Amino acid sequence: MSDHLRPAEATMGHRVALALDTVPAHEGDAAVRRLAMLYAEAIDDADEEDSLFRFGPKLQATLDSLGLTPRARAALPLKAAGSGRLAEARAS
Repeated sequence: MSDHLRPAEATMGHRVALALDTVPAHEGDAAVRRLAMLYAEAIDDADEEDSLFRFGPKLQATLDSLGLTPRARAALPLKAAGSGRLAEARAS
């Protein structure tokens, strides 16, 4: 899965970086954030067909721990009504 076959925006690394940019970086999360990027890059760089099956579940687990998957977000307590970017967008 080399990068020359697709635009950079379509790589797993690019998409994970975008997801990581949507949440505040907490000091204690640095290692997990880096691990997520390493798994994404491993998926992008691997020549093996099964790289997604090998690294995908590990990437999902790291994204879960950062609250970046639907399952992880569903487990989070809801914010008070009227807070956050979604509430701001709805209000405009």
